[in-house]
Amino acid sequence: MGAGEQASEVPGRSVTLPLPAPHVGDQDSQVNFDALAGQFPLGPHQAHHQIYPQARVYSSGSFSHASSGSAVAITFDTERWDYYPAGYTEQHSTSANTSRLTCRVPGLYQIGGWFGWDANATGIRYGYLRLNGATDMAVEGGLAASATGGYYMNLSALYRLAVGDYVELPGYQNSGGTRTIASGAEFWFGWLSP
Repeated sequence: MGAGEQASEVPGRSVTLPLPAPHVGDQDSQVNFDALAGQFPLGPHQAHHQIYPQARVYSSGSFSHASSGSAVAITFDTERWDYYPAGYTEQHSTSANTSRLTCRVPGLYQIGGWFGWDANATGIRYGYLRLNGATDMAVEGGLAASATGGYYMNLSALYRLAVGDYVELPGYQNSGGTRTIASGAEFWFGWLSP
């Protein structure tokens, strides 16, 4: 083993990893992931591994955006998964506030989503990742593509969430009429660290 390297135990093998230089004054430069994993006991949806808070939802049908000139949060009626530690509650509901993913465990989250607008050449289209109905964490948009092709949004953000914070995936259009967001829109978040 060379200078600046540390042996690390991995089940069935040992590996040598370079150690990064700690930041000056940083007393917490090393993270004990095993101790961290122990903070999340098995949840109701998993029987064989630790649960880190995460959810992924989608819209099984198209979404009608009838409010030209305003942003409207897309609703999601189906869950691909909603994993949360034992003792916590669901992060997404398919019966109330279906546009929301709600933070139950504070920390840094990876948040993302995508959706597609129908073909229409009038006006502009935007997509947002929005915190608590007010703060935009990510924005994508531009002029409508064409009368024959849709416009697709793909958004992502790293953001620190507190317990009770919720995130949504709104769309904005100003075509002057009702636009359709295609079925299959997806929205997700996952806990990364405290």
